[in-house]
Amino acid sequence: MLVRCLTTTVVAMTLLVCAGCDSTVTESDLQKWTNNDRGLERISQVVADPEQPLDTKIRALEVVVEKGFEARVRTMIDGISSAEERSQLAEKLSEQLTKHLVNKSKYQLDAKDGLMTLDRYLSKEAWEPIQKAVATWAFSDISWATDATEVRTKIESRIFSGQTMELGKYGWDAAGILISHGYVVDKMVRYLGSANDPVATETLLKGFRKLHSTTGPQAYHVEALQNTASAAGAAYLLEMYFNENIDEEFRGHAFNAAVDMTEKVEKWGDATAVEKWLLKLINQDAPADRWLGAANLVRVSGATKLDKVFEGLKDDRVYDKAEEDPAKSVMDLCLDVYDGGHAAAANPVFVKQLTTGNRIGKSVAIVCLKANQGTGGTAQLKTIAATSAMGTDTSVDDFLGEQLTLGRLAQNALDAFPIYAEIAADEKAGKLTKEQAKTKRELTTFDLELTGAPYKAAIEARYKAWLADQAPAPDGAAAPDKKPDTAAGTAKPPGAAPATAATGTAPK
Repeated sequence: MLVRCLTTTVVAMTLLVCAGCDSTVTESDLQKWTNNDRGLERISQVVADPEQPLDTKIRALEVVVEKGFEARVRTMIDGISSAEERSQLAEKLSEQLTKHLVNKSKYQLDAKDGLMTLDRYLSKEAWEPIQKAVATWAFSDISWATDATEVRTKIESRIFSGQTMELGKYGWDAAGILISHGYVVDKMVRYLGSANDPVATETLLKGFRKLHSTTGPQAYHVEALQNTASAAGAAYLLEMYFNENIDEEFRGHAFNAAVDMTEKVEKWGDATAVEKWLLKLINQDAPADRWLGAANLVRVSGATKLDKVFEGLKDDRVYDKAEEDPAKSVMDLCLDVYDGGHAAAANPVFVKQLTTGNRIGKSVAIVCLKANQGTGGTAQLKTIAATSAMGTDTSVDDFLGEQLTLGRLAQNALDAFPIYAEIAADEKAGKLTKEQAKTKRELTTFDLELTGAPYKAAIEARYKAWLADQAPAPDGAAAPDKKPDTAAGTAKPPGAAPATAATGTAPK
């Protein structure tokens, strides 16, 4: 059977002598073979033939692309048995097709489509120049200042949205521009949101800002910002939360998404952009906002911004108007500090508040020093505790309730320290299991009201009640799964998202 061979030049009728061939193939033959399916099948056989020269195969595939059959290129290359040859052929073909883009030949659109079929055969190093070349060809005359109609007309006439998403970092800017004008937003948002790159995230935000200035954000925009797992994405969600032109329910959704993102704060690096909005939250009038801002600032920044937290905790007698018991809000904040491993850094800030803070700041500092088992402020606590006997005590019943005073609160903390020490000693001696010691510490921490012997007696009574609940139920029934009863309520699990928004409503 005679096998035709192809020429490597575009000059018609030039002959190429092929090894193992009994005849030659002309450029004219190539052009003729691309006129029907039977001829295209013959080209496929030539491309797959290991005896054919590489240049012959390259020209054959180039003609296939020029004739608008670029969709068949992959099938033809897949017919080559050698993976090494497939890769080599794809790389050489890409060089030829790229020339059509650079020279803006009449085959440039077909060449672009042909190039986009070669990614599966090329290494990352070989594919990247193609991505760059296609992006330069498609987007070089488009900028953020380009009119929306012009952007759409030019891009739609040159490249499909799916192809843009295959351009890696070289398509990011164009994707952001398309988002800003409201074109193929869903695809471009997924593209940039999943890139996991700071530049892509900034481009996404730039597109969103322009788009959202004319149209409202949508739910999947929030999801895309979450997927960036970045401080910049979380900051923009918080910015939307403060935007009163956005639907309140959506704002709550944005806020909760930002809070969820703080679970990956270790990946953020610089969290300044988020801190800005949390500090603004702390300085709102609603007490729920202040606690939300404080709790999340601790999650984001540890103890580094605690002084700013105390600046925001103004003594304006609004805390008892919150839906949540202020004592629980304070305890949650203190335990966030403790569970987050920030006690050592935070305790000096709390000690300072004992002498310089307002009534609210001192109350929070006392509770947190107790929860953190921070004995460094013992002298200051004793000074405050002494005010009870001196008749100079300060009431905090509108804040923590139960006719509490700073003096009584301070004495409660002082009385807790030796109890903590006793619990630790009993655990070390094997008198308490790890779970039992943890429970007893919680019972000690949560009670803010009692002092002296009644305090210790109450802890023992509650602990015994808890132990009784842990005993096996009769007749093999399951034992009740109960947590210890506490005076201040049960703190939320570490890292749990706050439940209320700045407006005092519950975000869903």
